[in-house]
Amino acid sequence: LNTYLTYSPSQDVQLNLSAGLQDSYSQSASQENVGTPLSSRTNESKYIYMNANVHGLSAQFGYSTGVFDILVSSVEDNRFDFNTTTANVEYDLNFGKLTLRPGLNYQHSTNNDLPYAGGEQKGFLNADRSLSNFGYFVRADYSPTEKLRLVAAIRGDDFNISEKDYLSYQLATSYNLNEHNLLRAVVSQANRGTFMADSYSNYQTGNGFTDPPYVLYQGNEDLKLPTVRLFEVGYRGVIAPMLTLDVELFHSITTDIISYVPTFVGVTPELGLNVRVDYENLDLESIQTGVTFNLTYVPSDKLQLRTYATVQRTQLKNYDKSLTPVIIDPINNIYDLPVTERMDTEHRQTPNVYGGVAVNFRPIDKLNLFANTYFRPSHIYRHDYAAYEETKGQTEVPGFAVFNVKASYQLYKNNSVFINARNMFGTQEQFGFADEVGGLYLFGVNLYF
Repeated sequence: LNTYLTYSPSQDVQLNLSAGLQDSYSQSASQENVGTPLSSRTNESKYIYMNANVHGLSAQFGYSTGVFDILVSSVEDNRFDFNTTTANVEYDLNFGKLTLRPGLNYQHSTNNDLPYAGGEQKGFLNADRSLSNFGYFVRADYSPTEKLRLVAAIRGDDFNISEKDYLSYQLATSYNLNEHNLLRAVVSQANRGTFMADSYSNYQTGNGFTDPPYVLYQGNEDLKLPTVRLFEVGYRGVIAPMLTLDVELFHSITTDIISYVPTFVGVTPELGLNVRVDYENLDLESIQTGVTFNLTYVPSDKLQLRTYATVQRTQLKNYDKSLTPVIIDPINNIYDLPVTERMDTEHRQTPNVYGGVAVNFRPIDKLNLFANTYFRPSHIYRHDYAAYEETKGQTEVPGFAVFNVKASYQLYKNNSVFINARNMFGTQEQFGFADEVGGLYLFGVNLYF
């Protein structure tokens, strides 16, 4: 259930308030495990969100809270209470051809599984943990001539568990060759935020003496945050009457990727037979290069057609391929960590080609029909166990095309009814080892007062 309220006493003042609650049950592929990756999760939550735009000042505030069960019906109790607070304020400063937009941002998130873990180390965190960051930024938009536009933005983030402040930036420019052709380029760098699992995991299972091995997944508060550097060049132009082409070449490099890594296997007097798994920054780099295009045809004000596609290749540098699993052989007193081989390879779990077609048709003023289909070719999905045993843990996710249709009819002024059919004409497996996804059919009403 969601409610929305909007109040606009003048053209320069707009106030919005929304609130809602939800209770969901879903199936997901939660994590690697020997039996099956399929699991279920529940989420009961409520939220409130407010934003205001007043004479160039923009402010937002949001708060959500609830209970999340990430792995329903497992031996352990995997529920936790959560709450999240976000706040953001920005202001436009206009100096003729130059516009500055400074701002401040605050985010705070808390997860607590103590009420459910019962102090018996049966949760993922076994604690009440918080993450927060304070961000400050400024964006400059400068147009020295009618044809040239320069945009520069910089942001600093101060995270509560990192001694290092992170800097993100974006430099963009666009140039109008003429009325129908535009060139653009972007250079940017951005980092991911902190994450509960990486930072605070304290997940324990087994018993080194009676139910070996004892396994501990341990978080790390001193991790570097994954960072992406991006380079883009693009072109947009009217190549024929009513036909527009948009092409973009991109190249990105992702570093400081985080994963959990076995760091110890053996027998100790305190824990018996035990395995320790720590979150660490990998030497791995992901390098993605590709091209995206959009072709739009507008033969009339009643009909619009658009086709789009992306062709890309993702390469992995310094990839450590596992040749063996963790070896536990108490009979021969052999305990070994996985043996890996470092290599450069191509990442094949990201499809090399994907895209779609969209059509919007308005036969009469009150009726709007929208249809789109998008496709993705087949690819091989492999999880960790397949790394050293090629016949296990691997499945082919078949290629599929999803077809969606939405029809809306305006009853009075801005009030309308709609029917929305998504993923029509069958079911598809869209993720490795998960169930096929069926159709979703919705009916709704939009009311404005």
